[in-house]
Amino acid sequence: MNDRELLEFIAAQVTGLTNTVNGLTNTVNGLTNTVNGLTNTVNGLTGDVGELKVGQQSLERNVQSLERNMQSLEKGQQGLEKSILSLEKGQQRIEITLEHEIKPKVEALFDGYQQAIEQQNRIELDVKRHEDILVRCLK
Repeated sequence: MNDRELLEFIAAQVTGLTNTVNGLTNTVNGLTNTVNGLTNTVNGLTGDVGELKVGQQSLERNVQSLERNMQSLEKGQQGLEKSILSLEKGQQRIEITLEHEIKPKVEALFDGYQQAIEQQNRIELDVKRHEDILVRCLK
């Protein structure tokens, strides 16, 4: 091989290597872009995870608030149950009082009223008889 052929061979090899290096450079640039894209995606996901954590903390606070409210409602319900029991006991006392004390008194008053009406009716009959006798005597 002469010098010219050798130079042409070297030039061809250099051109091939240059093309290969350019191809590798393009591949590296593509990989760099891909890595940058993945980095952006990871950063976005990291942001999303941060937002999810904030949302979860908010939900946990809401759950705690609901639990406190539920405990308050349960205490209120227990208070209402005690009040209902107290009212039921009071109602039973009233019913017993009505049954054993007031009802007999009302019945006695009614019986006395009946007796008074019967006595008034007898008196009215007696007065009517006496009037009739007087009217006959005066005639």
